[in-house]
Amino acid sequence: MKKYQQFIDFAANLPCVYSEVYRISKKSKYHSLRSRLTYNILGSSYTNFIMFFEDALVLRVYQKDKDKYSDLVQETMHMRWEIDKDTSNWHEIPLSKINQSNESIIYELIKKSYDNLYEKYEQKFALNFNKEYFEGKFEGEEIMKLAIKHRNAKKYAHILDKVKKKAVRLIENPDKEIKKGSSKLGGQPDLPVGFEWPLCDGKPLTFLAQIDLSEVDPEKSGYRLPGKGFLYLFSGVANLEYEEYAYFLDKIDEPETNKVYYFDVNKKQLKRQNNYYSKLNEVPVDIDYIWSYPLYAEEKVFEEFNLSEDELELLTDLSDIYFTAVNSSITMQYLSLHLLFAYEMAVQELHSVDMVLFQTTSSEGTGMYWGDSGIFFYHIKEEDLKNLNFDKIKVSTDCS
Repeated sequence: MKKYQQFIDFAANLPCVYSEVYRISKKSKYHSLRSRLTYNILGSSYTNFIMFFEDALVLRVYQKDKDKYSDLVQETMHMRWEIDKDTSNWHEIPLSKINQSNESIIYELIKKSYDNLYEKYEQKFALNFNKEYFEGKFEGEEIMKLAIKHRNAKKYAHILDKVKKKAVRLIENPDKEIKKGSSKLGGQPDLPVGFEWPLCDGKPLTFLAQIDLSEVDPEKSGYRLPGKGFLYLFSGVANLEYEEYAYFLDKIDEPETNKVYYFDVNKKQLKRQNNYYSKLNEVPVDIDYIWSYPLYAEEKVFEEFNLSEDELELLTDLSDIYFTAVNSSITMQYLSLHLLFAYEMAVQELHSVDMVLFQTTSSEGTGMYWGDSGIFFYHIKEEDLKNLNFDKIKVSTDCS
């Protein structure tokens, strides 16, 4: 896409913009979508305003502009699904028609495509607020305070302060050295000698994560786990083919399908174990800490406040604004985000009233894929967590 590079750079530098890359999956039997680079406005996959295909630049050119530049802009078959009510707004500029004489026109059309979407979604996704954030005007604990100010919600600040809780964030750091027992996703775990690898239907589960709890600050994480020992997570679905994934969903609640273990052992007692049935890519992680706010009105922490539907919507909107801003350095679209103890960041609905021990998104680095841009959750009752009893762990998954 070298011929597009100047337009790619222009789109990427517009405020509140992030990119998605679509490729044909070699394993997929059902998807034949050609490779493309898409730029979205922060907030939703429905806010994509430009796509760079191998043979054409596809963007939201409304009919009046299409008619004005009919020698340059054509109808397109690249977009075959509805995005909004005006289904006539997707058009393309063929690569063969792009030259120096019309570059200024293309810049103008890209900006119009962007402006149309920005205006449409500004209020819904608090884009003006996030524009300030991306320009670096505030950070850290200031984010929620300024989100409250942005939405004129000062009277609810005490509620948000009461329901917030400490959470741990695992940040993928592929450049970090992996030592025995260190926190990581995927690869081969460092397990106590004599550990028997968990099976489901006679097949080994996939190792997801190991967390060295000596790396986790007890105070910053809320004193929910010991300050020593190791936590291990396994699943039967981390990188399955689509047909196997669909089959797994029928078995998701069966006790042998997912496992969590805690061992209070010294690193010297650990030994790296191999399992070649289904292995994720090994990615070391850094330990980080954030405040977590409830993203769903159904969270039980809201029950004591007797709030109306409109008030609940306002509070969860504020939580979403904060969540997006605080995680923007890692992800814009529920990718490569891995959290301990945070409120659910489900895509469609709340799945459990129990605590979320761990939630993880699809990740290109590890090769974890939970359906279509999905998220996978390990739920646990607070009493069981307090007693370090992981035998009754429950799991759920959510995807768009």
